[in-house]
Amino acid sequence: MAKNRGTDAQLLTMHELAAYLHLDEATVSKLVMQGKIPSLQVDRQWRFRRTAID
Repeated sequence: MAKNRGTDAQLLTMHELAAYLHLDEATVSKLVMQGKIPSLQVDRQWRFRRTAID
């Protein structure tokens, strides 16, 4: 079954977002917990919409 990459390509992992923003993952995590970075949680992992970050 083919996976719909249109939506998945728009979602970044914590590691990808940290690299994209040139920040440490701990800093990104802290900003998420403070509500300063828009995010969504899938199972127990954070995901970030690229359009919300740009």
